[in-house]
Amino acid sequence: MESIRHNFDAAVGDVTIVPNRTRLLDFTQPFMESGLVVVVPVKEIKSSPWAFLKPFTAQMWCVTGAFFLFVGAVVWILEHRHNPEFRGPPKKQLMTIFWFTFSTMFFSHRENTVSGLGRFVLIIWLFVVLIINSSYTASLTSILTVQQLSSQIEGIDSLISGTQPIGIQDGSFARRYLIDELNIHPSRIVSLKDPKAYVDALTRGPKGGGVVAIVDELPYIEIFMSSTNCKFRTVGQEFTKSGWGFVS
Repeated sequence: MESIRHNFDAAVGDVTIVPNRTRLLDFTQPFMESGLVVVVPVKEIKSSPWAFLKPFTAQMWCVTGAFFLFVGAVVWILEHRHNPEFRGPPKKQLMTIFWFTFSTMFFSHRENTVSGLGRFVLIIWLFVVLIINSSYTASLTSILTVQQLSSQIEGIDSLISGTQPIGIQDGSFARRYLIDELNIHPSRIVSLKDPKAYVDALTRGPKGGGVVAIVDELPYIEIFMSSTNCKFRTVGQEFTKSGWGFVS
């Protein structure tokens, strides 16, 4: 900034407007909004053959199964005296209870209910089944499609409380901001020169001599991530609000 003030009449480019610069230079109105964000690596988690069990806990599966049997028994008690479809040998009646409750999960039950109480119980149960199916489907879809973070960083607060190295763009005001405003020790900050260095540092991670996350301005990060095939993502919110302007 000192060289711009003494050697040039103006500067046109992506110059971030920050307080310490405005004390030395005059800026135009911002032509683009910007802010610092945190970028971390992500990895695909391969689904296991038992992934269909993950939406519910073991306790939830047990409770759901118990309710299926309970509702089947209640409907049988209410129907078997009046409904021939719920009569027959004990083995057939037992199979009817299991089949009736299982088929309600897909709304494909063939047995008709004739008693008023039986129909009332069935209506309530079908509503519960609808909620269970919707919750299960949403949870399973999320498990199978959402990428999982390969680090525990959830935003800038995680970086402040941690001790692992943080990458920044070489020459960025982010260095002074992290040190002066967020009290992050300078030894944790690693300057990186270009997007290739970003990819290398994030891929290696702290244990391999890289960084746990990168802090940079949002416009740069959007360009960076557009060329990395979804290997990285931002976490948390922008934690500064600034903009780019021309220097006059």
